[in-house]
Amino acid sequence: MNYTVKYNIEKILKDLDIPYKLAGNNARIKCLNPTHNEKDPSMFVHLDTGMYHCFGCGTKGSIFSLVKDKLNLTQEESYQYVVEQNKGGNTEEEVYQYLLDQMSKRTVKESSSLIEVKELNTIPITSNFYLEYQRGFTKEEIHKWNIRQVYSPREPYHNWIYIPIHFKGKLRTWFLRSTFSNRKIYGYHKEENTIIGYPRKDILFGYDSIPLETTEIYGFEGIFDKIWFERTRKQTVAFLGNRISKEQRESLRRFKKLVLGLDNDNASLQLVEDALQLANTMEVYIWCPPVNKKDANECTLEEMIESSFKEVDISEFIQSERYLKWSLNQ
Repeated sequence: MNYTVKYNIEKILKDLDIPYKLAGNNARIKCLNPTHNEKDPSMFVHLDTGMYHCFGCGTKGSIFSLVKDKLNLTQEESYQYVVEQNKGGNTEEEVYQYLLDQMSKRTVKESSSLIEVKELNTIPITSNFYLEYQRGFTKEEIHKWNIRQVYSPREPYHNWIYIPIHFKGKLRTWFLRSTFSNRKIYGYHKEENTIIGYPRKDILFGYDSIPLETTEIYGFEGIFDKIWFERTRKQTVAFLGNRISKEQRESLRRFKKLVLGLDNDNASLQLVEDALQLANTMEVYIWCPPVNKKDANECTLEEMIESSFKEVDISEFIQSERYLKWSLNQ
């Protein structure tokens, strides 16, 4: 954000129908965090910079993120909206027409990204030291998720682990993992001998196998954590990263309860921030592995089950020291 530019914050708050009261050089509004129930508004938006901060729960952000969430825009569209509102010559009709045009183009672009891809040339896994001994998976688990081995002699990714990722009935992308290093990649197509990954923000790995009557779902960053945690007999999905996209959130709304399975690192806390947007329509809880374990895949079955009794409501978790420290550093 450019702090030398003064944004028309009051005009934007009025356009977004957000009640406010002036307090010095700030606008005082009700906290934007849906899980923060408060009687008196405790969030302040600086009238010059557009930065906001809640002194009750610690939620913070910029006028761009506020507009992005309120109007369901992309980052670029929210920036354009704020810039246009800052100009004196544009009417409300012109600004909103611009947004409608941009959103219509984005819809076409996003819908075309959810395509079906072709299989890689692979062979069944008969024995794999990485999966069976380092990760601890059984042959039954490997077979259930059709985990195979890339077979492309003298080409990139020969002998890499291959996991097909289906979503809504079609193969959308693949997960490839080296057994000799931490290298991994999603999707696959050649572009001048370079491997390019397909988009994965639309996808929830494991979603298609969940029974229709399921009301509670566990969500993890990675595929291996998702497969491992299913030993608890809980229904799980993987986000394929440490973000929960708008498309993934829409798919999750069919459930009554979401439990986020975190890693013991700061990167996974981004999932918590994204999940706050679901907390007003469903129950959201947080599951953490024991402090001496990196993630679910390092836990025993007993440790995973024991930790499930310590799940914390997201409204309580965002007030924890761990989350507040991370949030203040963003």
